[in-house]
Amino acid sequence: MDDPRLKPMIFSKGSLDKQTEFGDNFGAWMKWLRDTFAEADRKSMELTNLEMKRKPADGEEGWENKFEIKIRLKSWSHSIRQNQFKEWNAGIEKIKINSGGDRNELVVTLFVPKKVVVQDLWNMGWQNTYVFVTALNIGTMGFFWWYTPTYISRYFERIRDVEHDSEIIVDRTPMLKIVWPPQALKSPDLNNISIVYNFIAQANQQQFESTHRYFRNLGLMAKNDILFQFEPTIFIEFISALKDAMAAYGDWDGKPETAETSMTAFFEGVPATPEFTGMVRNFLNLADQMIANKIAPRPITLDDVARAKLIFDGYFKIKAQRWYMDELAKRQSG
Repeated sequence: MDDPRLKPMIFSKGSLDKQTEFGDNFGAWMKWLRDTFAEADRKSMELTNLEMKRKPADGEEGWENKFEIKIRLKSWSHSIRQNQFKEWNAGIEKIKINSGGDRNELVVTLFVPKKVVVQDLWNMGWQNTYVFVTALNIGTMGFFWWYTPTYISRYFERIRDVEHDSEIIVDRTPMLKIVWPPQALKSPDLNNISIVYNFIAQANQQQFESTHRYFRNLGLMAKNDILFQFEPTIFIEFISALKDAMAAYGDWDGKPETAETSMTAFFEGVPATPEFTGMVRNFLNLADQMIANKIAPRPITLDDVARAKLIFDGYFKIKAQRWYMDELAKRQSG
């Protein structure tokens, strides 16, 4: 039952019906389960061998769905409601989104066409998953990942006062958790996700690398807990990913002495509030000091991390939306 693939089969209706049929003879039921699993593995291996020999389809047939990849994501920032995905699922053929087991879980299904052979399935699926999860985080300006940190306030199961036989509540304050404003995943977020997804998909290698750095940093955020804290590293990486992106998309010439001017000029042209551009300037200088001196001039908190992510998200959303409007104009004029 520790195997996540086998557990649903053990508790399936067919399996429980067999248990009832065998009565108290649990050995017979165990043998039936073992034989059933072995037969399923045999068929799976047989199908895999056939797939390994299959030639990729071409033409219109090549775009028909062949494989289905399902991923389950957790959110720290948004609540999930199924009724928000009706329009997306009706309009987007290859990516379907649904709510999961609770209000903070998202189930994403990626459909892979027949033109992809099984030897390329893992890499092709991972590439599309990476682009979607990146677009999801940037488009919503929130946090979505396969898992979220567990040990954010305590390293123990419980503490008990032996003398008084009573549990003692002792937690880390504040918890290592970003406090996002209450928000639900809504249609404008989904539109942003779609635009950012397509923007990333047409990026060149240098542009692609900046979002890849951002994606790796999301993984580091998910691993950040009281057992090992990465706040300074995550903060630097978000600012560095921003600098990579601005250089890749031509908004900065890559020279250290022009970084602050280029970045604040970009956001002042949005326009952004003076407080926001001031934060950009402050965070850029802070990251430079940390890199140069190998130490932060002040403690770096998860709030700093969230704001650094917000700056990257804001920049990238603006770039994606401008690209989208240019593409619309080209199509209309064409």
